[in-house]
Amino acid sequence: MEQMRLYFEGEEFKSIKDIVPRCYKKVRNKYKQVAGESIDDFRNFIVCETLLEVAEELKQIALYRQNLNI
Repeated sequence: MEQMRLYFEGEEFKSIKDIVPRCYKKVRNKYKQVAGESIDDFRNFIVCETLLEVAEELKQIALYRQNLNI
């Protein structure tokens, strides 16, 4: 499986360090391959779910920072 990469610089990197591997691990533990499902379909599903999990984590970080500024 190809490795996913996100590049951020400076302050953003400190807040989201290792977010992709952490989200990938969470998704892999949550979903298992269904009998009859092809490996490619399962891989695409895991990649999409991981990206959704990354987006959710980034949203939570943004809301946390927003609340700090209020």
